[in-house]
Amino acid sequence: MQNLDLFGNLILPPLGKPITQNKSGGHLSNPLVKSFGKGPEGQKCKGCKFLYYKERTKRYYKCELRGEPKASAVNDHKIGWNACAKFEKEIIW
Repeated sequence: MQNLDLFGNLILPPLGKPITQNKSGGHLSNPLVKSFGKGPEGQKCKGCKFLYYKERTKRYYKCELRGEPKASAVNDHKIGWNACAKFEKEIIW
């Protein structure tokens, strides 16, 4: 049996929003790509000078370009994300 409205039209399930966050509220892809555009081809956030980490029981990576870091999974930055257009190669001495 199909679901019909009062006028006999077929009722379709809502499409909803595309999934852009994981269960804990973190992003599935680099949110800075949406703000600044795509970075150099093949580059990952891992090699960028703006990436740093906070050490607690494990390392929580953050990006300086995302603003004030919060102690939350929402603000964690994945090192394997594709780099944004603000990518600058980290210089290791």
